[in-house]
Amino acid sequence: MPKDCHAWSIGKSTEISDCDGASGLTCRMQFRDGTILPSRILITQLDHQNRPIGKKFLPYPDLKPREKAWATFPTSSAETIVLTGEWKGRWRSAY
Repeated sequence: MPKDCHAWSIGKSTEISDCDGASGLTCRMQFRDGTILPSRILITQLDHQNRPIGKKFLPYPDLKPREKAWATFPTSSAETIVLTGEWKGRWRSAY
């Protein structure tokens, strides 16, 4: 993990917008220019008492900066969804 975690955070490197709930939460993702892209993104689902109820890696395409794509986050009975980036080399498939 980089020493300056703020410069490598999901919130600073990724813009998530246009979310719509159906069988999960489908959102548009865009990686910002000048950021180091995560190799994978971990989704942690929390219940209403902030207890973890599931973890998995988010399937998303190998995006270039400013490129947009859709990603679907599993929600089950989650009250909160937490995204955590993993920077361990190049992009890796979630499958």
